[in-house]
This record gives sequence, structure tokens and C-alpha cells, in this order.
Amino acid sequence: MHGLILPRLGQTMAEGLVTAWLVDEGSSYAAGTPLYEVETEKVTTLVEATLPGTLLKILVGADSIAVVGTLLAVAADPGEIAIPETTETFIREDNASRMRSIEPESWPSEDHTAPTSSALETPTSVRAMPRTRKLAHDSGIELDALLGTGTNGLVLESQVANLVTASASAGVEFGDRPVASGGSGTAVMAPPEAPRPTRSPGPQRAPLATGVQQRERRLLGPIARRMSQVVTSSWSQVPQFTQFITVDATAWQSRREALRSQLGVDIGYTDMILDAVLKAAQEVPEANSSFDDEALVLWRDVNISIAVDSPAGLVVPVLRTAQDFTLEGRARRTRELVDRAKSGTLTLDDVTAGTITVSNLGMYGIEGGVPLVTAPQATIVFLGAVREVVVPVDGGIGIRKEVSVAVSFDHRAIDGATGARFTAALGRHLEMMKMAPDHAG
Repeated sequence: MHGLILPRLGQTMAEGLVTAWLVDEGSSYAAGTPLYEVETEKVTTLVEATLPGTLLKILVGADSIAVVGTLLAVAADPGEIAIPETTETFIREDNASRMRSIEPESWPSEDHTAPTSSALETPTSVRAMPRTRKLAHDSGIELDALLGTGTNGLVLESQVANLVTASASAGVEFGDRPVASGGSGTAVMAPPEAPRPTRSPGPQRAPLATGVQQRERRLLGPIARRMSQVVTSSWSQVPQFTQFITVDATAWQSRREALRSQLGVDIGYTDMILDAVLKAAQEVPEANSSFDDEALVLWRDVNISIAVDSPAGLVVPVLRTAQDFTLEGRARRTRELVDRAKSGTLTLDDVTAGTITVSNLGMYGIEGGVPLVTAPQATIVFLGAVREVVVPVDGGIGIRKEVSVAVSFDHRAIDGATGARFTAALGRHLEMMKMAPDHAG
């Protein structure tokens, strides 16, 4: 008899949503058989059996969230005859052994497996330098309340320092300080060794409307919850600005048809846009960067995150090393990523290590928008729908096709002039669209 444990599918994975079981209780399966589907903060994936067996009892059903290391189900080994009593005994002994293994002094690091689903205070995987951790500890700030805006999600010392300053100026209450009685009978704070602002509760949720019948209440899965955390933290912690341009797209359709005929590949507008973004990022490398406290990290590879609307919500697969592909190679790889995003078969590697993002909502008829930079990336490009407009031509009027482009930047990494150079380069490449079939990036 053996247990089926929720595995850690990525270094930062803390929990997952079991969305479906693919094997019924009482059914036998071979090694390599998909057992269940789990949604993490980044992807939805199938978990396969590492051993053959018979599924005896499911402990965590579909639409349930469990932390890494949770006992999801119990299975019998091949040839084993199991009865309910032995199954329950296995579950009790497994839970007892896991609880004994939990030592407060030695919580697992981000590279270990979380103990059990009953460990309510399992720490999150927070990346921070020792100096940052010390400042947070001395100031009474919980690092897991912050979204790291540095390289690979690193929580920066400046983030903690800014929060301490903001808390002090706002006159926040202090935690972990004994209360003593003053001479007048009023309660006064005992002198602290160092200010310890309490953890900010964050924005308060507005009360629901009264007298209105709810149609539905949808619980957020890990992907949606992570997205809400990312955009909230990015909006509050990353100073950003946006630049706008209008691009002449009159030649786009003819250029696309010529490329399709020339290359024998189904080239789309997105492929042409990605090519222009790549060229602009190579021309202005600061746009392909991340702010890391006191340093600006310029990335060698241009890994383009592509926003995709999928049945599971917004997912952002990454076209890695875009500069190493030919135009047709990028088109094929992009199509593969988009198809996998829509079918829910992306892997963790498919959605990590992005360095710059592209969001194209033109297919929905959206003409413009203001994209939000999500740390640690420093740049996001938004494109709207192609539209026909009346323009002056040689003293008369004419019709041309235009596209509105908005580019948002992390102002800590990129100043206005640098951003303008990238935006102008992007506009120029979008209008030129001179992409030879053997172009490698």
C-alpha cells in the first residue's frame, strides 16, 4: 500500500488545486497513467502514476486545494488485497508520521516538500537577501506579504525600506510590544527597541450589495489568485509610466500574405508583431531588463511572454530565446505555445523566465488600453485592433489602416527618454515590416 502525494511541480509551488481525478476508486492503473489534474499558480498539468496500483480511496476530491506534500489518495500495490480497515490504519499512521516530522525550528526551505495539509502555517517561498530579511524581521514586516520585484521574484531591500518609511509616516500601530499602565491610568506603549509596524492588511474589500440576488460565486483557483496578487503588488509597488503611438498598418495584410506564400507557413499578425518587438528590444536592450534594487539587469536572451486567453483564464506562455529562431520557426513555436495554452497542457518551463511581454487584444476589437507592467519584467507592449481612418493625402483625403500601441515601463529601470527610444523603434519596425524569410531574429 502506498500514498499518492501532491508533488512540488516547481521551486516556488506551495499549493495546487486538484481539478479532476482521471482514475476512479477501485480502478487499477499502470505506471505512467495520468491520475489527476492539478492547477498551480502558473499552469494546469496532469500528474502521472510513478508506480502501478489500484486506487483505494481519494482523500482530496476535485475542486479542492491542497499544499505540497498532502496525502491525496491511497493506493494498493499490485496483487495486494486491501480492506477498509487497513486503508484507514494506513491513513492514520501516515498523518501521525508526518506530524512528528514537523519541527518548528526547521521548516522546509523552498526546495523541500511541504509537510501536510494540516500544517496551516506552512511558510511561503520568499526569495530575499539576508540583509533584506533582517530589515523585515527588525521592522516586523512579513516578507510573504510582498511580491518580489527583483530578478526572479527577489524581494528587494528598497521595497522593505519604502514600506517602513510609508508605515512610519502614516502612523501605523506597532505590534509585539507590551502594554503598560501609565500614571494617569491610560494605556501607554512600553519603549520599543525598534519600531515594528504591523503587517499591512491591504485594501479592504467593499461590502457586497444588499438586496441583490447572487447569480454565482466562483472560487478562484491558484492561477487566478496568483494573478490577482501579482497585479495588486505590481500596481502598488512598481512605479510605471505608459507611452502611446499610432502605427500605419496599411501594408500589414499584403505583407502577411507575401510571407505566407514565401515561407509556406501560416504567418499571422502576432508573428509580425513579435518580430518587431524583438528587433526593438535588440536595438534598445534596456527594455529587455529587470530592476534589481541598485542594479539594472539587462538580459542576453529576449524571452517574450505572450498573453493568451484560455478556458482557464489568462495564461502567459513564454517564447524563449526569440532571437535564435527564424521568422517561420518563431511562428511555429508560438502557434504550439498558444495551442497548448488553450488546451491546458503548458508545462512550468513554458510559462517561466519571460523578460518582456506582448498583449494583443486586436482580435476582440479593442482599440486601445493601458497595460500593467508585472515585475520583475520592465516592459509590456499592448496592441489594439486594426482600424480604418480618414487621413489627408496630397491635399485630398484617403483611407489608411492604423493600430494604437501602448508601451508601459517600470520607471525604476527605464526613464522617459529610454522608453521613448524603444517605443519609437517599435513603431518604426511595425511600419517597415521588412522581414526576410531567412531573418533569424
